Amino acid sequence: MDRISQAWATAEKAFEGIMYGDLPYMKHLRDAHDVVVSVGIDDKTIRIATILHDCVEDTVLTVQDIERDFGWRIAQLVWAVSDGPGKNRQARHANTYSKIYSIENAIIVKLADRIANLKASIGAMTKLEKSDKFKMYLKERDSFKGALLGSSYNFHFYEARVNKLWDIYDATYKLGEKALNG
Repeated sequence: MDRISQAWATAEKAFEGIMYGDLPYMKHLRDAHDVVVSVGIDDKTIRIATILHDCVEDTVLTVQDIERDFGWRIAQLVWAVSDGPGKNRQARHANTYSKIYSIENAIIVKLADRIANLKASIGAMTKLEKSDKFKMYLKERDSFKGALLGSSYNFHFYEARVNKLWDIYDATYKLGEKALNG
């Protein structure tokens, strides 16, 4: 089994029975992975980390499990984008942002995750008249972007693709604001 297939199988097993809204959690992981691929990133390390990005935060898998099965570099990327403990969402994110800042290419995984989250929240808003998730992301937009723009030096080879991710991020917010304001 190739490593991408192994990552999908690991995620499928880890997220078995776990939902992302009203859909199986795998939908979110596929969406985040599709964002990475859509900007032309074919680096298997980044793609695998994107597939596994929520495993440590939202399942029983540990960073050590990821390292054992996929290696130190992928485990490091997954660790960097995983929220740890904190008294509230803002504190947890501040810790995560500092990790992302220090790990090369972690910004790519986190941006793909946030773009997938935004698109899902917009889809839920337009279908179900729910806007709470998008409003939460809207409230966090400036702090998220400000924190991660500081990590921009840490993706070297993929600069044009990271810039494209920021363009998608901004365009997705505009779509969400349009849907929110009717």
